[in-house]
Amino acid sequence: MTDIVKTAGISRQAVYLHFPTRAELLIATAQHLDEIENVDARLEPRRTAAKII
Repeated sequence: MTDIVKTAGISRQAVYLHFPTRAELLIATAQHLDEIENVDARLEPRRTAAKII
């Protein structure tokens, strides 16, 4: 958490005002990275591929 607030240039209190728990911060971070990396589009071929039984 310390590294995050230092990098962002904000206080820990400011982070916790927006993200009440560390878990919510982690989830938001993962979702943001998924958007940046366009994970949904990259996984789409695998999601729609025919299953081999």
